[in-house]
Amino acid sequence: MDQVWDRLQTYRVVPVVAAARADGAVRLAEALSAGGLPCAEITLRTPEAVDVISQISQMAEIDRFLVGVGTVHRVEQAEAAVEAGARFVVTPGFSEPVARWCLDRTVPVIPGIATPTDLE
Repeated sequence: MDQVWDRLQTYRVVPVVAAARADGAVRLAEALSAGGLPCAEITLRTPEAVDVISQISQMAEIDRFLVGVGTVHRVEQAEAAVEAGARFVVTPGFSEPVARWCLDRTVPVIPGIATPTDLE
């Protein structure tokens, strides 16, 4: 878990991607890497998001690419994405079940909270 946090802190910017199609996933990761950002948060806003995560995480030539998942509301979503290869989880608010699931599995989790109103 510490390695993921260290890498995220090094990058300081994490592109947030809502990929409509999985067939361009590898090209996306390669382009981001070539531009100096070997990481991305793939949001669960599209039906192919978990496939995008899977394709990126399986490619040997971009194995240094750090892929995470965002817009996670439920444990089942986190589980599917981590199983597909996501290395960190971002939630739009604080979800105790998702946070607990991630922490129990040493998966970094980043709740998106700026105000008490954001608390789910």
